[in-house]
Amino acid sequence: MSSRQTNEVVEDQEKQMINYLRNHPHFFNNNPALLAELSVPHAQSGSPVSLIERQVKVLREQTLDLKAHLQELIAIARDNDDLNRRLNSLTLALLAEQDKAAFIELLKKRLHDDFSADVVALHLREGDIEPDWHDLYQVVKQRGVKCGHTAESNKRLLFGEMADSIDSVALISLDEVGLLAIGSHDREHFHRNVATDYLKQLAAMVKMILARLN
Repeated sequence: MSSRQTNEVVEDQEKQMINYLRNHPHFFNNNPALLAELSVPHAQSGSPVSLIERQVKVLREQTLDLKAHLQELIAIARDNDDLNRRLNSLTLALLAEQDKAAFIELLKKRLHDDFSADVVALHLREGDIEPDWHDLYQVVKQRGVKCGHTAESNKRLLFGEMADSIDSVALISLDEVGLLAIGSHDREHFHRNVATDYLKQLAAMVKMILARLN
């Protein structure tokens, strides 16, 4: 028998043993002496330890993993609660504005103060799209929200003299109304995989208020 055939036989036997133990969960209860005799190599030292010790170690590691995952979920939930609170506060403040210019200034200020936006630019469409803007408007409109890095030429259009300080952007379509651009000095702040739900909520709110103020 070749070594390959031997390995296949061993693998088949192991599968049969695993299936048997899964189908007979009380096997070790009925054979406690065997459980005490079995040993497996220690993961680090290689020295044999009892199956019970190994099981306890595995359970302890699983518990630590679950605890870490739970703490991560709690942190995410807290972040989401804080984000929703800030977004609700922003919405109430902007709804109170009756003047378009004042609304735009307050939007920029609150995004800077409450959402760590380094630069905010609101570009409202007036008539047909200028050729320089056409491709950018179309890409952002198709995606709804586009986060990450953008070409230097786009940054110049969006942020003017502040373009050189911008390393990542969130471009938010306001459909036919225009485009909201948020720039960050941090290259990773608006990475491609950043959650965009709150940015879409922001877009819907800005469009609604602008429609009322026009």
